[in-house]
This record gives sequence, C-alpha cells and structure tokens, in this order.
Amino acid sequence: MKSVLNAAGRFTLTLLFTLLAVGEVAFAMEQNAPSESLIGAAHLRVETLAVRMPSPLDGLGLQGLSAVTVGDSIYLFGGDTWDKNMGITNTLLRFDTRTQSFTKVQTKGAMPRIKITSAIFDGTDVYLFGGFTAQGLLSDQIIRFNPKTAELEVLAPPAVLPSPRGRTAAFFDGRYVWILGGNIGSFKPTGYLDQIVRFDPKTHEVKLMNEKLPFPVANRIGVVFDGKTAYLPGGMIAEEPTKTDKIVAYGLGGGVRVLEGAALPFHADGGAFELMNGLVVIMGGGKTPEDDPSALLSNILLFDPASNRLKDAGVTLPSPRKGTAAARVGDSIYLFGGKVGEVAKITLRVGF
Repeated sequence: MKSVLNAAGRFTLTLLFTLLAVGEVAFAMEQNAPSESLIGAAHLRVETLAVRMPSPLDGLGLQGLSAVTVGDSIYLFGGDTWDKNMGITNTLLRFDTRTQSFTKVQTKGAMPRIKITSAIFDGTDVYLFGGFTAQGLLSDQIIRFNPKTAELEVLAPPAVLPSPRGRTAAFFDGRYVWILGGNIGSFKPTGYLDQIVRFDPKTHEVKLMNEKLPFPVANRIGVVFDGKTAYLPGGMIAEEPTKTDKIVAYGLGGGVRVLEGAALPFHADGGAFELMNGLVVIMGGGKTPEDDPSALLSNILLFDPASNRLKDAGVTLPSPRKGTAAARVGDSIYLFGGKVGEVAKITLRVGF
C-alpha cells in the first residue's frame, strides 16, 4: 500500500501492526502552516501484519534494540527480552520488507549481548556505539558489521569511545559519524553527558569535540538527521522531572541550540524517531516515573523543521510503548519492539 502527497496537499499515513484490528482515522492539520507537507488533511489506516520472530525469540519481545536500514532490509541488533533465562540477547535479525519476514543472521565473528546502543550504516558497514552489556555494565566498544559478508568485529583500541556509555544518539553525515550525549551509569548530574564525539569510518579515529550539547542528555538512541541538521527530541536528564520536553538541533557547521517554541507537549524519552517527507515523526516514549506502565506514551507527533512547528497527529499507536527501534524503507517507517508493561512484540509500518 502506497500513498502520495497530491496537489491538494493530502497524504496518507499507513500503520501496519501485529495482531491488531483494522481502522481508519482522519485528522485536519493547521491551515496556516508554512510548510507544504503540513497543509491539508491526513488519513491514517491500520491493518494487520502477522509477523513472527525466529527462534529463540519467537514468543518474546524486545526492548532497547537498534535498527538500521540496508536496501530493502532492516537489521536489528541485540535488545532486552526481559526473559529471566535469556535477558539481553546477542541475536542479529534481518527483516525483509518485501516478504515481511525475519531471518536470523549467522555472523562471522561473535555478536556481543548488547542493548540501548546507537547504530548507523555508512553505505558499506554498520557501526554500533557503546550500550549496556549482559552483565549490566556500560560499554565503550565500537562494533563493525558488514551486511554483505556477515563479518562482525569489535574494533580494537584506540577505536573506542572516550568512556563507557549507553543511550547515545548517533547519525552519519556522509563522511563522519557523530555520537551525541549519553549516560555513563549514574542518574545523578555527573552521570549524563553533553559530549559530542566524532568517529571516522575510514580511519576509525575517535575524536572528542570541543563543542558541547546545550545540556547533558541521554536520548535512548533517538536522533533524526535531514542532511544538514540533527534533531534530538526529548531525552533523560538529571534535573527534575528527569525527562526534557526540549528539541535540540545540531547543525553541522552551524552550532548547537535548543529550538524555541517547539517543545514537546510532555517531558519524555524513549520515543522512536524517523524522517518522512521532511517531517520528523515522533512515536511513543515514556514520561516519569520510569517504571510506571501508565507513564508510557502512545502519541504520534509531527515536527516540521522548516516552520519550527510541532503537531499532535491526532491519532495514536495501538498501545503505549518506549524503547522501540525505528527504521525507514522507501515510503514506510517500521517500528520494532517496545516496552508495554513488560515487552511488546509489535511490528509497525508508518507510510505517507
């Protein structure tokens, strides 16, 4: 199913869920929004997508996994099953968007058990940065995976992060990878990072930049890059209420700033983010308290960087969740996993 922005400014938002009912909702956008993509009405359609993960994850869900798009496939790395026997997994899955099926990737080289690690694809290799290990410890490791050969390796020092960290946000600008913020294990002010780290995929050089984020923040893997600017919506912070409603913009060559007048409608972290038709799509997340299921969010928000406007989509996810992984293929965004009470096993596609 595809949908197109037509001359009247209409586009369709399609969501495919696992084991969920079919429904359709329409909502009106602000008529005076300067951006073309936000003008008119949007329609949301929900339909069933029956997908089962391969063994040993069949019947389990994942939270805190990472997703990267490579062609028509999405690679899923690690995550926490919340199963007492399995816990954090070292499973690497490939989701084929054409057949809508999972396969387990047999790597040449051991995949560590890891969760809440940021990941990027540079056109040749996938890189994973930091995260939490099976022992609950933070990692400073950088992992390289080649999708064509299935070769996987942990890069040797000095190709490591400046310190062990998780919940970072990373993006690739075509030349360098930028790793933003993170948490070093403490939820006190000293446990959050305002650091910006640059990684060179060609030389494996790691450089701690002088420039810093406006405030220390851990974003749970979330960042969107539009080719010029990276956007970090929300995140974990040290001060009360321990989550932020701010959107931080990091423009390459243009500095770091908090966007004024574009705050989220709640203080939250753990949402899934992707870029579609020039819009930042913000899905789910969690408010405080951290482990309260009632604090989980089902909201879908649309942020237009061109007009600095943020709009509630008027429709929601079928159930609240956080710690999901999002990846875009063509005109669709896929969401995997997430914490719903314990763990949800839901595959979601959002298409305009």
